[in-house]
Amino acid sequence: MGSACCCKEEVSNEMDRCEGIPVDKLAFSKQLQRLAEEWGDETALVDVSRDGSERAFSRRELFEAIEKVACHLNARNVQQGDFVVIALPNGYENVVATLASWQLGACCVFMSPKGTDEERNHIHALFERKLLISSWDCDEDDCVSGDDVRAWIEGDFPNGVEILPFFACEPSRAIPTGGSSGKPKLVVQKVRPAYCEMDLSAWTAMTGQTPWSKQLIPGSLFHNLYSNATYIGLFFGQTVYLMERFDEGQALELIEKHRIQFVGLAPTMMERMMRHPSFSSRNLESLEAVFHSGGPCPDKVKLAWIERIGAQKVYEMYGETEMVATTVIRGEEWLEHRGSVGRPYGCELQIRDDEGRVLPAGEVGEIFGKPAIGLSAKYVGPQSLKCEDGGFFSVGDLGWLDEEGYLYISDRRSDMIVTGGKNVYTAEVENAIFDYPGIIDAVVIGIPDQLWGLKVHAILEIEGPESEFSPDDLNEFLHTKLSGYKCPKTYEIVQDMPRNEMGKVRRRELIEQHLSGLSEHEHNAPA
Repeated sequence: MGSACCCKEEVSNEMDRCEGIPVDKLAFSKQLQRLAEEWGDETALVDVSRDGSERAFSRRELFEAIEKVACHLNARNVQQGDFVVIALPNGYENVVATLASWQLGACCVFMSPKGTDEERNHIHALFERKLLISSWDCDEDDCVSGDDVRAWIEGDFPNGVEILPFFACEPSRAIPTGGSSGKPKLVVQKVRPAYCEMDLSAWTAMTGQTPWSKQLIPGSLFHNLYSNATYIGLFFGQTVYLMERFDEGQALELIEKHRIQFVGLAPTMMERMMRHPSFSSRNLESLEAVFHSGGPCPDKVKLAWIERIGAQKVYEMYGETEMVATTVIRGEEWLEHRGSVGRPYGCELQIRDDEGRVLPAGEVGEIFGKPAIGLSAKYVGPQSLKCEDGGFFSVGDLGWLDEEGYLYISDRRSDMIVTGGKNVYTAEVENAIFDYPGIIDAVVIGIPDQLWGLKVHAILEIEGPESEFSPDDLNEFLHTKLSGYKCPKTYEIVQDMPRNEMGKVRRRELIEQHLSGLSEHEHNAPA
């Protein structure tokens, strides 16, 4: 099929001219073809179901499946620039459908297979889709199910066609998001499903990942973090272990069983794994790097992982779907700059006030980034990306820089609480609450109050019965760590936080629940 290479290093680094691709880029499907030709019997992907059963697919099987599905999509007239919605559960069919769409030059819109009808309708109103590949109930002509994809993979090549051209056109993906506005929009990333040596070196620097290794994917493929990790991993020649759904006990078991070397985790996943009874007993020596992103990580959670596997193996990456700014920090640096999310990588950072003036080190303001390659994303839907002089952009996050250029996140502007005329950063209060014994999870929100405008309210998951929880003791503890105006005025105990598939708390949903009155589980803090 393609030209042979004599070693794995050459396949990683060799560049080729494919139609629609610059000379220094290699199309995703072209790389997978080469891997299939040279190491076809090696395992490319292991599909891990919730019950623990596994389906393993070789590099040859993966490439052939992509070709078959691409042929079927081609027969449905999917072309360069078309929007193809991928809304399938984690699994082999999801990966193959995405790669086949990219092979034809389509832009994949990644959506949750569990989204509500209202959420789907809001997003679909923003663009014209060519095809929907989903597990949703749909009888329209432009709908394809996961069962259809599976049948295509298991069947013969249609019309005897085996190899299609390799396209790698931008944009390649679009991520639905509410962002700070709360209104649905698409972030269309103007990147190509093609890579060069510089791209892979950057991924190694940010995550610690290297080629020809084993990576665990514990999160949903519709999320930017796990989409990137999966497809870059396959391009790297890794063996990717894809979990159908995250389970902390199963994740720890898989790391030990398969000698996993790399895994990316959201902070909520790190916390759940840390609390699992087998965290201290499982053999995790195979891990070479654990990188986390997708939200603030409580200090005690990060310290537990550093103690468990070593600071040099823990990476943190801060960035936005809009690709405005990226920072990276390793565990050794974090111990010296506790709470930081790192220094800029591939961008410049500035902190600006409400008038757009650049602030000095130590002062909190809005975070602005200037990507070295320019802005690589655009919105479809409500615009919320702010632009300042010099090509600096912001999505509304607040933070500050220290004298050495390390970034510290204070909050999203939409999550900041103005109470009694003073600003309270919810992330700071939540981090303080996590230091109190017996707290499983904490979310701080602002709710209407006649005296304060908004009052600071803490929603908690706790260990043990609610009857043994003392808001007085927690309040006294917080007053030793925070100024009085930052401490919650009221506390509330819940059994389970409302979360999305990534484990992120649905903060806006919690706020809306409180607009109609106080919860029956709410406790007033001592005066």
